Amino acid sequence: MFTGVKNATAITAEKMPVDKLGVKALNDHTLQVDLEYPMLYFNRMMIMPTFFPQSRAALKKFGNKYGTDSSKMYYDGPFKADGWTGSNMSWSLDRNKKYYDPKSIHLKQIKMQVVKDANTAHQLFQQGNLEDAQITGTTAQGMQNDKNLKHLHRAGVYYLQLTMRKNRVFSNAKMREALNLVLDKKQLARKVLADGSTPADTFVAPTFAKDQSTGVDFAKEMKPEETHNIAKAQKLRDEGLKEEDRKKADLTYYTDDQTINKNIAQFVQSQVETKLKHTNVEIHAVSTKNVQDNVMWGEF
Repeated sequence: MFTGVKNATAITAEKMPVDKLGVKALNDHTLQVDLEYPMLYFNRMMIMPTFFPQSRAALKKFGNKYGTDSSKMYYDGPFKADGWTGSNMSWSLDRNKKYYDPKSIHLKQIKMQVVKDANTAHQLFQQGNLEDAQITGTTAQGMQNDKNLKHLHRAGVYYLQLTMRKNRVFSNAKMREALNLVLDKKQLARKVLADGSTPADTFVAPTFAKDQSTGVDFAKEMKPEETHNIAKAQKLRDEGLKEEDRKKADLTYYTDDQTINKNIAQFVQSQVETKLKHTNVEIHAVSTKNVQDNVMWGEF
Protein backbone atom coordinates (compact mmCIF):
# COMPACT_ATOMS: atom_id res chain seq x y z
CA MET A 1 0.00 0.00 0.00
CA PHE A 2 1.14 3.55 -0.52
CA THR A 3 -0.12 7.02 0.13
CA GLY A 4 0.35 10.31 -1.68
CA VAL A 5 1.40 13.03 0.74
CA LYS A 6 2.97 16.46 0.59
CA ASN A 7 5.01 16.77 3.71
CA ALA A 8 3.76 14.30 6.22
CA THR A 9 5.79 11.45 7.55
CA ALA A 10 5.65 8.92 10.36
CA ILE A 11 8.70 8.82 12.60
CA THR A 12 9.41 6.37 15.37
CA ALA A 13 11.91 7.49 17.97
CA GLU A 14 13.03 6.28 21.36
CA LYS A 15 12.60 8.56 24.33
CA MET A 16 15.80 10.24 25.48
CA PRO A 17 16.52 11.84 28.86
CA VAL A 18 16.31 15.63 28.72
CA ASP A 19 19.88 16.05 29.91
CA LYS A 20 21.09 13.98 26.93
CA LEU A 21 19.30 16.00 24.25
CA GLY A 22 21.93 18.71 24.00
CA VAL A 23 19.29 21.43 24.37
CA LYS A 24 18.82 23.82 27.27
CA ALA A 25 17.31 27.21 28.02
CA LEU A 26 19.94 29.74 29.09
CA ASN A 27 17.24 32.24 30.09
CA ASP A 28 13.65 33.13 29.22
CA HIS A 29 14.60 34.18 25.70
CA THR A 30 17.66 32.12 24.76
CA LEU A 31 17.82 28.47 23.73
CA GLN A 32 21.17 26.72 23.35
CA VAL A 33 21.47 23.71 21.04
CA ASP A 34 24.64 21.59 20.94
CA LEU A 35 25.11 19.82 17.59
CA GLU A 36 26.99 16.59 16.97
CA TYR A 37 28.50 18.07 13.80
CA PRO A 38 28.46 21.44 11.97
CA MET A 39 25.21 22.27 10.14
CA LEU A 40 25.47 25.42 8.06
CA TYR A 41 21.70 25.39 7.44
CA PHE A 42 20.71 24.93 11.10
CA ASN A 43 19.44 28.51 11.52
CA ARG A 44 17.22 28.10 8.48
CA MET A 45 15.74 24.92 9.89
CA MET A 46 14.64 26.78 13.00
CA ILE A 47 12.03 28.78 11.05
CA MET A 48 10.16 25.58 10.23
CA PRO A 49 6.92 25.07 12.23
CA THR A 50 8.28 21.76 13.55
CA PHE A 51 10.74 23.71 15.71
CA PHE A 52 8.41 26.47 16.91
CA PRO A 53 8.32 26.82 20.72
CA GLN A 54 5.20 25.58 22.50
CA SER A 55 3.44 27.02 25.52
CA ARG A 56 3.89 24.73 28.51
CA ALA A 57 0.74 26.23 30.04
CA ALA A 58 -1.26 25.39 26.91
CA LEU A 59 0.06 21.84 26.77
CA LYS A 60 -0.80 21.32 30.44
CA LYS A 61 -4.25 22.89 30.10
CA PHE A 62 -5.42 21.16 26.90
CA GLY A 63 -3.50 17.90 27.06
CA ASN A 64 -4.03 15.62 24.07
CA LYS A 65 -6.75 17.95 22.78
CA TYR A 66 -4.21 20.73 22.25
CA GLY A 67 -4.54 22.19 18.75
CA THR A 68 -7.69 20.24 17.86
CA ASP A 69 -9.80 23.38 17.45
CA SER A 70 -9.39 27.15 17.67
CA SER A 71 -10.43 27.32 21.34
CA LYS A 72 -7.69 24.90 22.39
CA MET A 73 -4.71 26.94 21.26
CA TYR A 74 -2.74 29.96 22.46
CA TYR A 75 -1.77 32.70 20.04
CA ASP A 76 1.22 35.04 20.00
CA GLY A 77 0.86 36.39 16.45
CA PRO A 78 -1.15 39.32 15.08
CA PHE A 79 -4.23 37.14 14.51
CA LYS A 80 -6.05 34.35 16.30
CA ALA A 81 -8.33 31.73 14.79
CA ASP A 82 -12.03 31.80 15.63
CA GLY A 83 -14.69 29.28 14.69
CA TRP A 84 -12.37 26.47 13.59
CA THR A 85 -13.63 23.10 14.87
CA GLY A 86 -10.87 20.97 13.43
CA SER A 87 -12.87 19.78 10.44
CA ASN A 88 -15.08 22.64 9.23
CA MET A 89 -14.45 24.37 5.90
CA SER A 90 -14.60 28.01 6.98
CA TRP A 91 -13.41 30.11 9.92
CA SER A 92 -11.93 33.54 10.58
CA LEU A 93 -8.64 35.04 11.69
CA ASP A 94 -9.38 37.93 14.05
CA ARG A 95 -7.08 40.57 15.49
CA ASN A 96 -5.17 39.38 18.53
CA LYS A 97 -5.67 42.07 21.16
CA LYS A 98 -2.73 40.72 23.14
CA TYR A 99 -0.26 41.03 20.26
CA TYR A 100 2.83 42.98 21.33
CA ASP A 101 2.44 45.55 18.53
CA PRO A 102 -1.32 45.98 17.90
CA LYS A 103 -0.81 49.25 15.98
CA SER A 104 0.89 47.34 13.19
CA ILE A 105 -2.25 45.26 12.53
CA HIS A 106 -4.23 46.96 9.77
CA LEU A 107 -6.75 44.23 8.95
CA LYS A 108 -9.70 43.64 11.26
CA GLN A 109 -10.44 40.14 10.08
CA ILE A 110 -9.46 37.53 7.48
CA LYS A 111 -12.12 35.03 6.43
CA MET A 112 -10.71 31.62 5.58
CA GLN A 113 -12.47 29.13 3.34
CA VAL A 114 -11.33 25.68 2.22
CA VAL A 115 -12.08 25.02 -1.45
CA LYS A 116 -10.98 21.57 -2.57
CA ASP A 117 -11.68 22.03 -6.28
CA ALA A 118 -9.54 24.47 -8.31
CA ASN A 119 -12.35 25.28 -10.76
CA THR A 120 -14.73 26.12 -7.91
CA ALA A 121 -12.07 28.33 -6.33
CA HIS A 122 -11.57 30.13 -9.65
CA GLN A 123 -15.31 30.74 -10.01
CA LEU A 124 -15.56 32.13 -6.47
CA PHE A 125 -12.60 34.40 -7.23
CA GLN A 126 -14.28 35.70 -10.39
CA GLN A 127 -17.46 36.37 -8.43
CA GLY A 128 -15.53 38.45 -5.92
CA ASN A 129 -16.08 35.98 -3.09
CA LEU A 130 -12.38 35.16 -2.70
CA GLU A 131 -9.41 37.51 -2.58
CA ASP A 132 -6.94 34.73 -3.30
CA ALA A 133 -7.29 31.25 -4.80
CA GLN A 134 -4.75 28.57 -5.63
CA ILE A 135 -5.42 26.90 -8.96
CA THR A 136 -4.06 23.73 -10.55
CA GLY A 137 -4.77 21.25 -13.33
CA THR A 138 -6.97 22.14 -16.29
CA THR A 139 -8.08 25.36 -14.59
CA ALA A 140 -4.47 26.56 -14.46
CA GLN A 141 -3.83 25.47 -18.05
CA GLY A 142 -6.58 27.74 -19.32
CA MET A 143 -5.48 30.78 -17.33
CA GLN A 144 -1.84 31.21 -18.33
CA ASN A 145 -2.56 34.59 -19.99
CA ASP A 146 -4.96 35.86 -17.32
CA LYS A 147 -3.85 39.18 -15.80
CA ASN A 148 -4.81 37.98 -12.32
CA LEU A 149 -2.59 34.91 -12.46
CA LYS A 150 0.52 35.12 -10.27
CA HIS A 151 3.31 32.52 -10.31
CA LEU A 152 4.88 32.07 -6.89
CA HIS A 153 7.94 29.88 -6.36
CA ARG A 154 7.64 27.82 -3.20
CA ALA A 155 9.96 25.17 -1.82
CA GLY A 156 8.08 21.91 -1.52
CA VAL A 157 8.16 18.36 -2.83
CA TYR A 158 5.31 15.95 -3.55
CA TYR A 159 6.27 12.38 -2.85
CA LEU A 160 4.81 8.91 -2.40
CA GLN A 161 5.27 7.40 1.03
CA LEU A 162 5.53 3.63 0.81
CA THR A 163 4.81 0.94 3.37
CA MET A 164 7.98 -1.11 3.69
CA ARG A 165 6.92 -3.41 6.51
CA LYS A 166 7.71 -7.10 6.21
CA ASN A 167 5.57 -9.07 3.75
CA ARG A 168 4.38 -5.90 2.01
CA VAL A 169 5.04 -5.34 -1.70
CA PHE A 170 7.35 -2.39 -1.15
CA SER A 171 9.51 -4.15 1.41
CA ASN A 172 11.31 -5.26 -1.76
CA ALA A 173 13.80 -2.64 -2.99
CA LYS A 174 13.34 -3.64 -6.63
CA MET A 175 9.61 -3.00 -6.43
CA ARG A 176 10.26 0.45 -4.97
CA GLU A 177 12.73 1.27 -7.73
CA ALA A 178 10.30 -0.03 -10.37
CA LEU A 179 7.61 2.36 -9.12
CA ASN A 180 10.03 5.29 -9.18
CA LEU A 181 11.21 4.58 -12.73
CA VAL A 182 7.77 3.94 -14.23
CA LEU A 183 6.30 7.32 -13.25
CA ASP A 184 6.73 10.10 -15.83
CA LYS A 185 7.30 13.05 -13.51
CA LYS A 186 7.53 15.56 -16.37
CA GLN A 187 4.07 14.59 -17.56
CA LEU A 188 2.75 14.75 -14.00
CA ALA A 189 4.10 18.29 -13.53
CA ARG A 190 3.02 19.64 -16.91
CA LYS A 191 -0.26 17.86 -17.61
CA VAL A 192 -1.73 17.04 -14.22
CA LEU A 193 -0.50 19.76 -11.85
CA ALA A 194 -0.05 22.38 -14.60
CA ASP A 195 0.59 25.05 -11.99
CA GLY A 196 4.25 25.78 -12.68
CA SER A 197 5.52 22.77 -10.73
CA THR A 198 8.70 21.15 -12.01
CA PRO A 199 9.80 17.49 -11.83
CA ALA A 200 11.68 16.65 -8.63
CA ASP A 201 14.18 13.81 -8.76
CA THR A 202 15.52 14.28 -5.24
CA PHE A 203 13.99 15.12 -1.87
CA VAL A 204 15.26 18.69 -2.25
CA ALA A 205 13.27 21.01 -4.52
CA PRO A 206 15.07 22.37 -7.62
CA THR A 207 16.65 25.85 -7.18
CA PHE A 208 16.10 25.61 -3.40
CA ALA A 209 19.72 25.18 -2.30
CA LYS A 210 23.23 25.07 -3.72
CA ASP A 211 26.23 23.00 -2.75
CA GLN A 212 28.35 25.63 -1.02
CA SER A 213 31.57 23.96 -2.14
CA THR A 214 30.68 23.82 -5.86
CA GLY A 215 27.93 26.40 -6.33
CA VAL A 216 25.85 23.81 -8.18
CA ASP A 217 22.11 23.43 -7.54
CA PHE A 218 21.86 20.61 -4.98
CA ALA A 219 18.90 18.94 -6.71
CA LYS A 220 20.82 18.91 -10.00
CA GLU A 221 24.03 17.72 -8.41
CA MET A 222 22.33 14.80 -6.65
CA LYS A 223 20.00 13.85 -9.53
CA PRO A 224 20.06 10.07 -10.14
CA GLU A 225 21.43 8.81 -13.44
CA GLU A 226 18.03 7.32 -14.32
CA THR A 227 14.74 8.99 -13.48
CA HIS A 228 12.36 7.40 -16.00
CA ASN A 229 12.96 4.03 -17.63
CA ILE A 230 9.91 1.87 -18.33
CA ALA A 231 11.84 -1.13 -19.66
CA LYS A 232 14.03 -1.26 -16.56
CA ALA A 233 10.99 -0.74 -14.33
CA GLN A 234 9.29 -3.75 -15.91
CA LYS A 235 12.41 -5.88 -15.44
CA LEU A 236 12.71 -4.85 -11.79
CA ARG A 237 9.00 -5.53 -11.26
CA ASP A 238 9.40 -9.09 -12.59
CA GLU A 239 12.46 -9.72 -10.43
CA GLY A 240 10.82 -8.20 -7.36
CA LEU A 241 7.65 -10.29 -7.68
CA LYS A 242 9.74 -13.43 -8.15
CA GLU A 243 11.83 -12.67 -5.06
CA GLU A 244 8.68 -12.18 -3.02
CA ASP A 245 7.05 -15.29 -4.51
CA ARG A 246 4.15 -13.23 -5.84
CA LYS A 247 2.30 -13.51 -9.14
CA LYS A 248 0.90 -9.98 -8.92
CA ALA A 249 0.94 -6.85 -6.79
CA ASP A 250 -2.28 -5.34 -5.44
CA LEU A 251 -1.64 -1.82 -4.16
CA THR A 252 -3.86 0.56 -2.20
CA TYR A 253 -3.31 4.31 -2.65
CA TYR A 254 -4.58 6.57 0.13
CA THR A 255 -4.97 10.28 -0.61
CA ASP A 256 -7.04 13.17 0.68
CA ASP A 257 -10.20 14.23 -1.14
CA GLN A 258 -8.88 17.42 -2.74
CA THR A 259 -9.45 17.36 -6.49
CA ILE A 260 -5.79 17.85 -7.42
CA ASN A 261 -4.60 15.07 -5.13
CA LYS A 262 -7.24 12.70 -6.50
CA ASN A 263 -6.00 13.60 -9.98
CA ILE A 264 -2.44 12.74 -8.94
CA ALA A 265 -3.65 9.41 -7.58
CA GLN A 266 -5.42 8.65 -10.86
CA PHE A 267 -2.26 9.53 -12.79
CA VAL A 268 -0.19 7.13 -10.67
CA GLN A 269 -2.85 4.45 -11.04
CA SER A 270 -2.87 4.83 -14.83
CA GLN A 271 0.91 4.82 -15.14
CA VAL A 272 1.35 1.76 -12.95
CA GLU A 273 -1.49 -0.34 -14.34
CA THR A 274 -0.75 0.35 -18.02
CA LYS A 275 3.04 -0.03 -17.84
CA LEU A 276 3.57 -2.65 -15.15
CA LYS A 277 1.81 -5.95 -15.81
CA HIS A 278 0.19 -7.82 -12.93
CA THR A 279 0.10 -4.63 -10.84
CA ASN A 280 -3.21 -3.11 -9.72
CA VAL A 281 -3.85 0.13 -7.82
CA GLU A 282 -6.98 0.81 -5.79
CA ILE A 283 -7.53 4.45 -4.80
CA HIS A 284 -9.05 5.53 -1.48
CA ALA A 285 -9.78 9.28 -1.29
CA VAL A 286 -10.56 10.20 2.33
CA SER A 287 -10.45 13.32 4.50
CA THR A 288 -7.09 14.91 5.24
CA LYS A 289 -7.37 13.97 8.92
CA ASN A 290 -7.91 10.32 8.03
CA VAL A 291 -4.86 10.37 5.74
CA GLN A 292 -2.74 11.88 8.50
CA ASP A 293 -4.01 9.31 11.01
CA ASN A 294 -3.25 6.47 8.60
CA VAL A 295 0.28 7.75 8.06
CA MET A 296 0.91 8.33 11.77
CA TRP A 297 -0.10 4.79 12.68
CA GLY A 298 1.35 3.13 9.59
CA GLU A 299 -2.05 1.94 8.42
CA PHE A 300 -1.55 2.27 4.68
